[in-house]
Amino acid sequence: MNKFPKRVTIEMTNDCNLSCIMCPRHFMKDTVGYIKYDLWCELIDECKGESVTLLPFWRGESLLHPQFGELIDYALGRVKAVQFATNGTFINEENVSLLSKFDFISISIHNEAAVNKLDLLLKHLHKDKPEIQASFVESEKSCELIDAVLEKVDRVRIYKMHTNNGVYGKSNVELSRQESCAKLMNDIVIACDGTVSRCCYLWETNKSLSVVSSSIYDVWNGTHYREIRRSYPDALCERCDQWGGETLGKTIEKTRVN
Repeated sequence: MNKFPKRVTIEMTNDCNLSCIMCPRHFMKDTVGYIKYDLWCELIDECKGESVTLLPFWRGESLLHPQFGELIDYALGRVKAVQFATNGTFINEENVSLLSKFDFISISIHNEAAVNKLDLLLKHLHKDKPEIQASFVESEKSCELIDAVLEKVDRVRIYKMHTNNGVYGKSNVELSRQESCAKLMNDIVIACDGTVSRCCYLWETNKSLSVVSSSIYDVWNGTHYREIRRSYPDALCERCDQWGGETLGKTIEKTRVN
């Protein structure tokens, strides 16, 4: 097992400007909040030198954070890579140059306005990065827009519905029993208040695990996390088949011409 997670999700905010019907935010019990600058910097400093891929998003739209630019500026150069996901609403002329420094961006396409935001971002890209993914949910009407973006991006991903009454995990596809989960060995998810979830698919954090009173390293290597790995799959994990990749849907790869 890695002594430090390879991928660190740090949630900037769990607030969102949209209310997509398929999103488990409707069932989220945590208070809406925004990560504090000092906590962000402490976490990024701990990641420095650990060859970490940073995911600065989780249950909300990170571009809503009033200090988004400052937070990202602090992270760039201190982590190996930055992978980002957004609904695209707040992409504008002021932040596209910063976004273009990321290594990967996924934009959720819910309507034609999102396609326009995608076009704005594409105008400001460097030749080699970021890799751009346009994401769709197969049940949405916006899937009619796939052809409009297919030749513009590196990849189109069409997700299957993956939530039932706010619970992630079941695709209703018969899969063999999973003996381990890569996420427990590679990923840690930190909410904007500093509490921790073992997985991005579990939207309620474990309130007894916090990087405010501890550190990423100590939580990752602590007794509680070791027990989660040892007892896998426990009651929270046994209902999940995300490891099978079924709800990731299908991808269509294209080579973007710069």
